[in-house]
Amino acid sequence: NTNGSLTISTHLGMDSPLNANMLMTGDFLKATISDFDGIDSIISYVWKRGSIILGNSQFYQVKNTDFNTTITCDATYKDNLSRTDTLSKEFSLGAEPLLTLRDASGSILSGAISSPVILNVPTAFVGLQYQVFVNDVLTSSGNTLENTNISVENPITKRLFVRVQRTNSDFKTTQTIKFASLTITTNDGNAVSSANVGTI
Repeated sequence: NTNGSLTISTHLGMDSPLNANMLMTGDFLKATISDFDGIDSIISYVWKRGSIILGNSQFYQVKNTDFNTTITCDATYKDNLSRTDTLSKEFSLGAEPLLTLRDASGSILSGAISSPVILNVPTAFVGLQYQVFVNDVLTSSGNTLENTNISVENPITKRLFVRVQRTNSDFKTTQTIKFASLTITTNDGNAVSSANVGTI
């Protein structure tokens, strides 16, 4: 008659292998029960953030609002000794790494009008493949450095779209994880811009 255990692991998808080093919005947390007494019933799962119930399955898909918070998974089941067990496990998420576009001075883009634009890459993204689209046309690609220069000729009024990909070599699947986009326009001769960061 032993107590069971509950572990939480991170995955690119519900059928993907462990991905513990780079958790992103859209990835999954997986709850796994182990009990030497065996499991004699369907496991009931409850994922919570504080008092807010987030989900009720073995997997929970991470949302951008989950970062810098702690998520709790409660799992209830009956073992082969007919004893009902409820296990609880917490999983803390730090800040989500983001790509940012910066101008040549290092400032986050807010009206840059000359090249190069610099893709500021967090450590978790260094060495990954990237593609640059200007006005929806692929203009360059390569592997990221911590600060990757992106040359955009006459950038005023052009839309810059940068895509960084993470590839799982075992399953040969590619997931687009982040983009940073910038639209630069002119207002009475002064450069103004709007920038967006998110997932696709």
